[in-house]
Amino acid sequence: SARQLERAFNVETGMSVMAFSRDLRLKYAQWLLGHSEWTIAAIAQECGFADSSHFGRLFRRHLGLSPSSVRRGSASSRAP
Repeated sequence: SARQLERAFNVETGMSVMAFSRDLRLKYAQWLLGHSEWTIAAIAQECGFADSSHFGRLFRRHLGLSPSSVRRGSASSRAP
């Protein structure tokens, strides 16, 4: 059953399927912020978040930085 699969996933990874999925989407968003010129709203949509403010809150909560500060940091590290 789905519930048994969720329990087995939690035992193996130490996290729920939802938490794993969210973390994966946030890591992808972090990569996009550093490697694309997409707007933050477009990145939020691409990564499956309802809107950019929800994305920003989760991003800040899980990574400790705002999406715009990650983008600025990435841009300065790419500058010659």
